Amino acid sequence: MKRLALSLVTLLCLVSTQAIAKWSSDWSEKTPVVLDTTAQGGATKSAVGSVVVPVRLHTGNFDFTKAKPDGSDIRFVAADDKTVLPHQVEVFDVKNELAVLWVALGSLLPNQADQKITLYYGNPKADAPSAAPVYDPKALGVFHVGTDPAALANSAGAALTAAATGAGLEAQGVTGTALKFNGAGAISLSGAGAQLPAEGLTFSFWARTGNATQASVLLRATAANGVLEVALDAGVPTLRTTGALGTGTAKATAPLKANAWQHFTVLIGERVALVIDGQEVATLATKLPAGPMQLALADKFTGDIDELQVHATARTPDWIRATFASQATDDRMVRAQLEEESGGEAGYLKILFDNLPLDAIIVIAILGVMAVIAAWVMFDKSMLIAKASKANEEFMKRFRSLGEKAFIDNSMPTGKGKGGYHDSTLYSVYNAAREALAERMKGDVNYKLESRSLVAIRSAVDASVLRQNVRLNKFMVLLTIAISGGPFLGLLGTVVGVMITFAAIAAVGDVNVNAIAPGIAAALLATVAGLAVAIPALFGYNYLTSRLKDLSNDTM
Repeated sequence: MKRLALSLVTLLCLVSTQAIAKWSSDWSEKTPVVLDTTAQGGATKSAVGSVVVPVRLHTGNFDFTKAKPDGSDIRFVAADDKTVLPHQVEVFDVKNELAVLWVALGSLLPNQADQKITLYYGNPKADAPSAAPVYDPKALGVFHVGTDPAALANSAGAALTAAATGAGLEAQGVTGTALKFNGAGAISLSGAGAQLPAEGLTFSFWARTGNATQASVLLRATAANGVLEVALDAGVPTLRTTGALGTGTAKATAPLKANAWQHFTVLIGERVALVIDGQEVATLATKLPAGPMQLALADKFTGDIDELQVHATARTPDWIRATFASQATDDRMVRAQLEEESGGEAGYLKILFDNLPLDAIIVIAILGVMAVIAAWVMFDKSMLIAKASKANEEFMKRFRSLGEKAFIDNSMPTGKGKGGYHDSTLYSVYNAAREALAERMKGDVNYKLESRSLVAIRSAVDASVLRQNVRLNKFMVLLTIAISGGPFLGLLGTVVGVMITFAAIAAVGDVNVNAIAPGIAAALLATVAGLAVAIPALFGYNYLTSRLKDLSNDTM
């Protein structure tokens, strides 16, 4: 039924553009990725270069069944539909249908609501993409948290290494898993890249504190006997310098939000600046000397750290805002969507049908059978009532024209054949009375009816009326079943579907609304189907009941 519904939607809406990709006919599927740099998205005011953004895929925007199991057939193509963009895979989980891929955009236009790149997939013969560099040479270290908290791989391939001590794994990170700290341990950065170049440094990472009033160090940089720290003083982000750098302090105006992910950027150049969620909150007019540095993060920190990046330059404010917005879990800047979504309701319907849980499919199938039965009952009864009403009118005209003769000499038709009144309820009652009377009169027109004969004739008439009512109301109970049972069946399918969706989310540990919404929305289709069965059945039942009542009154 699911495949049939999808086929009907596709035919009705003429959705055929996805079959062949413009970039290459070898890739059968494509998903547009929309980039929003307006104030509601990245909020960039000028063109930004060297931007690498995450693209989150889930059942609502990507068909995992049509991609290779390892995602090696995925390609990202620029807006010109010619240039292939380098990308890296952080997560590609076919079983749970979740993926995070990092794409190098090259450049990003400011204040544009619908910049687009295209994700192509669906080529079982495709080889793995070429290992083109995703990050620019200024990226010293890009550390996505994997399955081992102690081993942080540098996705930028530069000479900077990271090691975490005393850390565990948090399943619900910003882009995948995150590092969890309980007040002991830290992240140390070392290697040839652990130094301050003349162009400055940019640290970028996400933090979620579990203690809003804690005192800890998010970042410590030691250079030439001087120390720069980004600390939490009673939960308030603070910049401070000591030693050869002099004593300086700059505090943010508000503490961190408890149990909420926030993006930190620390700029070290002609000055030191702390930027949180794209907004500068503290600055110190201190210039650190170029040269080797000792770098550490999350010292005595209680909470989670994710997506650590270090760049050998002081990035621009627009780059910082674009990085924050693109990595935010609300998909404010980067949004992958099904091809049909931009074409109207067809895309939304496809999303719903694609995410229907098994219980909802079963319930909708049952409701479909109920809808067919209810429609048949309403059609059959409407035809029966129309025929009976017309036959009653013709019978009454003839009966009134004959008067007494109708009973005495059997001038009325017998009700059989083309010229009879076999569809008339009135004729059935008349015929029962005529036969009962004829049995007693036996051709004697002077026969006098006794009271017990009248009682017997009335009983025959009452029995005929009862039989006619039974015939008229036959199968009406099926409409009452559809009216009362349809919504409850639909509600059952929705409740079970929502339970399954939340159980799957709990197992995966991803609370992204884009991962939850399609399953819940699809489960609600069962309730919609139940109402779609019940509402027409209710209107039809009330209309037919009133018509049947009129027929019964005429008969009685």
